[in-house]
Amino acid sequence: MAKKTKKSLETEHHEVSVPSMYSNTFGIGSTDTEVAINFGLSTLSYFEPHDDEDVPVARIFLSWEVAESLAETLRDVCEKHKKPQKPKRKSKTKGEGGSGR
Repeated sequence: MAKKTKKSLETEHHEVSVPSMYSNTFGIGSTDTEVAINFGLSTLSYFEPHDDEDVPVARIFLSWEVAESLAETLRDVCEKHKKPQKPKRKSKTKGEGGSGR
């Protein structure tokens, strides 16, 4: 079973430790046989000349088949996220509405 600990932010699964990282930037490259996704972290620079700094955090290589599946899955997740949430049904109580008497 997968186990996530708050201390190390790593997921353990069958004796393999997988680090969890945050990314707010990415870049994509490709060859005839694979797709490379470079994930990074963009941080604000508070020092002159105030240039933002991008730090690479991970590079993942995927087969084209897996890349297409990932693209489809991400598209589905994004579409579900965009759908408006239906408002919860409000139950009417006695005295609600009417003439106010």
